[in-house]
Amino acid sequence: MNNVDLAKKWYDTLDPEMVSETIEWRLAEGFPADGLYHGRNEVFEVWWPKLAAQFSEWRAIPETYLDAGDAVVVLGHYAGVAKETGSSFKAPFSHVWWFKNGQITRMNHSANTLILDRAINGSAKPA
Repeated sequence: MNNVDLAKKWYDTLDPEMVSETIEWRLAEGFPADGLYHGRNEVFEVWWPKLAAQFSEWRAIPETYLDAGDAVVVLGHYAGVAKETGSSFKAPFSHVWWFKNGQITRMNHSANTLILDRAINGSAKPA
Protein backbone atom coordinates (compact mmCIF):
# COMPACT_ATOMS: atom_id res chain seq x y z
CA MET A 1 0.00 0.00 0.00
CA ASN A 2 1.49 3.37 -0.98
CA ASN A 3 1.28 6.50 1.18
CA VAL A 4 -1.69 8.00 -0.68
CA ASP A 5 -3.58 4.74 -0.13
CA LEU A 6 -2.61 4.87 3.55
CA ALA A 7 -3.92 8.44 3.83
CA LYS A 8 -7.20 7.43 2.19
CA LYS A 9 -7.49 4.49 4.58
CA TRP A 10 -6.89 6.84 7.52
CA TYR A 11 -9.78 9.14 6.55
CA ASP A 12 -12.04 6.13 5.96
CA THR A 13 -11.27 4.38 9.26
CA LEU A 14 -9.55 6.75 11.73
CA ASP A 15 -7.90 3.56 12.98
CA PRO A 16 -5.69 4.39 16.01
CA GLU A 17 -3.38 1.53 15.03
CA MET A 18 -2.38 3.54 11.95
CA VAL A 19 -0.91 6.21 14.25
CA SER A 20 2.63 5.72 15.53
CA GLU A 21 2.99 5.56 19.29
CA THR A 22 5.54 8.37 18.94
CA ILE A 23 3.60 10.63 16.54
CA GLU A 24 4.03 14.40 16.48
CA TRP A 25 0.53 15.88 15.92
CA ARG A 26 0.67 19.65 15.25
CA LEU A 27 -2.46 21.79 14.88
CA ALA A 28 -2.77 25.36 13.65
CA GLU A 29 -2.87 28.12 16.24
CA GLY A 30 -6.45 29.23 16.80
CA PHE A 31 -7.88 25.83 15.90
CA PRO A 32 -10.07 24.30 18.64
CA ALA A 33 -7.74 22.24 20.87
CA ASP A 34 -4.74 23.62 18.99
CA GLY A 35 -1.16 22.85 19.88
CA LEU A 36 1.39 20.10 19.62
CA TYR A 37 0.57 16.61 20.86
CA HIS A 38 3.10 13.81 21.25
CA GLY A 39 2.19 10.17 21.01
CA ARG A 40 -0.87 8.17 20.09
CA ASN A 41 -2.28 8.36 23.62
CA GLU A 42 -2.21 12.18 23.66
CA VAL A 43 -3.89 12.33 20.26
CA PHE A 44 -6.75 10.02 21.18
CA GLU A 45 -7.05 10.58 24.93
CA VAL A 46 -6.32 14.32 25.17
CA TRP A 47 -6.72 16.08 21.82
CA TRP A 48 -9.69 14.20 20.36
CA PRO A 49 -11.93 14.56 23.47
CA LYS A 50 -11.13 18.31 23.63
CA LEU A 51 -12.14 18.72 20.00
CA ALA A 52 -15.21 16.47 20.17
CA ALA A 53 -16.52 18.35 23.23
CA GLN A 54 -17.02 21.46 21.10
CA PHE A 55 -19.04 19.93 18.25
CA SER A 56 -22.22 17.89 17.97
CA GLU A 57 -21.22 16.95 14.42
CA TRP A 58 -17.70 16.84 12.97
CA ARG A 59 -16.35 15.48 9.71
CA ALA A 60 -13.07 15.89 7.88
CA ILE A 61 -13.79 15.51 4.18
CA PRO A 62 -10.70 15.00 2.00
CA GLU A 63 -10.93 16.24 -1.58
CA THR A 64 -7.42 16.13 -3.05
CA TYR A 65 -4.44 13.91 -2.24
CA LEU A 66 -0.97 15.07 -3.32
CA ASP A 67 1.85 12.52 -3.22
CA ALA A 68 5.02 14.06 -1.77
CA GLY A 69 7.09 10.91 -1.29
CA ASP A 70 7.31 10.20 2.45
CA ALA A 71 4.47 12.66 2.97
CA VAL A 72 0.97 13.14 1.59
CA VAL A 73 -0.72 16.54 1.45
CA VAL A 74 -4.49 16.38 1.73
CA LEU A 75 -6.75 19.30 0.89
CA GLY A 76 -10.35 19.21 2.00
CA HIS A 77 -12.83 20.74 4.38
CA TYR A 78 -14.35 20.26 7.78
CA ALA A 79 -18.11 20.22 8.10
CA GLY A 80 -20.08 20.11 11.28
CA VAL A 81 -22.15 21.83 13.94
CA ALA A 82 -20.84 23.68 16.99
CA LYS A 83 -22.36 22.21 20.15
CA GLU A 84 -22.99 25.44 22.11
CA THR A 85 -24.41 27.56 19.28
CA GLY A 86 -25.90 25.04 16.88
CA SER A 87 -24.06 26.86 14.06
CA SER A 88 -23.10 24.75 11.09
CA PHE A 89 -19.87 25.36 9.21
CA LYS A 90 -17.72 24.33 6.30
CA ALA A 91 -14.04 25.24 6.71
CA PRO A 92 -11.16 24.39 4.37
CA PHE A 93 -8.14 22.49 5.67
CA SER A 94 -4.79 21.16 4.57
CA HIS A 95 -3.15 18.22 6.31
CA VAL A 96 0.37 16.93 5.76
CA TRP A 97 0.85 13.29 6.81
CA TRP A 98 4.24 11.60 7.07
CA PHE A 99 4.40 7.81 6.96
CA LYS A 100 6.93 5.21 7.94
CA ASN A 101 6.37 1.46 7.89
CA GLY A 102 2.66 1.94 7.21
CA GLN A 103 2.05 4.26 10.17
CA ILE A 104 1.53 7.99 10.49
CA THR A 105 4.60 9.44 12.22
CA ARG A 106 3.84 13.14 11.93
CA MET A 107 0.93 15.40 11.08
CA ASN A 108 0.89 19.14 10.39
CA HIS A 109 -2.39 20.92 10.02
CA SER A 110 -3.73 24.18 8.67
CA ALA A 111 -7.35 25.31 8.59
CA ASN A 112 -9.54 28.38 8.31
CA THR A 113 -9.78 28.95 12.04
CA LEU A 114 -11.91 32.10 11.66
CA ILE A 115 -14.83 30.06 10.29
CA LEU A 116 -14.57 27.63 13.20
CA ASP A 117 -14.30 30.43 15.75
CA ARG A 118 -17.42 32.08 14.34
CA ALA A 119 -19.35 28.81 14.57
CA ILE A 120 -18.23 28.18 18.16
CA ASN A 121 -18.94 31.73 19.29
CA GLY A 122 -22.24 32.23 17.50
CA SER A 123 -21.27 34.65 14.75
CA ALA A 124 -21.16 32.11 11.95
CA LYS A 125 -22.45 32.73 8.48
CA PRO A 126 -24.57 29.83 7.15
CA ALA A 127 -22.45 26.95 5.82
